[in-house]
Amino acid sequence: MKLKDITEAKIYVAVSKMRNRKVRERWEKQAEAAKRKGKEIPAYSETQVTTATKEKHLAIIMKSLLRTAEREWKWSEGMHILRLII
Repeated sequence: MKLKDITEAKIYVAVSKMRNRKVRERWEKQAEAAKRKGKEIPAYSETQVTTATKEKHLAIIMKSLLRTAEREWKWSEGMHILRLII
């Protein structure tokens, strides 16, 4: 994918699809333990990440784009302060 193909909508769609990996890791450990003990394996249900996690990822994206614009493309004279609210 080229930089010009990345749009705001595509970024927000990607961030909205984020799933909590830690929940999956915990479930896998629980399922493995239940299997060893001969118990029923609990059902797994996907969990979305929190709004704070989404904001962190969006902030990283924005920060990296602004740094690239400043350092490589010479588009601005200094880093800007951004507040992201989702």
